[in-house]
Amino acid sequence: MIWAVVDARRGEFAVARYRPVPGGVVRESLTELMTPDELRATMESTADDSLVVGDVSELPDGFLTGLHHVKTGKPRYPYAVALAEIGAGKYEREDYPPSEDIRPVYMREPDVTINWEKIRQEGPWAS
Repeated sequence: MIWAVVDARRGEFAVARYRPVPGGVVRESLTELMTPDELRATMESTADDSLVVGDVSELPDGFLTGLHHVKTGKPRYPYAVALAEIGAGKYEREDYPPSEDIRPVYMREPDVTINWEKIRQEGPWAS
């Protein structure tokens, strides 16, 4: 089992599980937000040997202590060249969605939001 751990913010990590297959890896789960405690409990619940990649340095001190079947690996982030190769291959095969179907995926709400109702009620152009 390979755990990709990224984006430590607000005490949570974006985590996805991957399974090694001949020639690479296959995503086994959707990306989900987990606290360090939830991630550790999930890792403890499996007897499989695991490899943690990504923002491993952002995990709390002592996080991996006692997890004997878990090791850390590199790279911290995917290489841009690898991502470009994947994208180029999909482009050449015309394996991409129409532009109107592409939407950003946000894992969590933004740190700051604008109170548009309050802003629109004030000022010379308020209705």
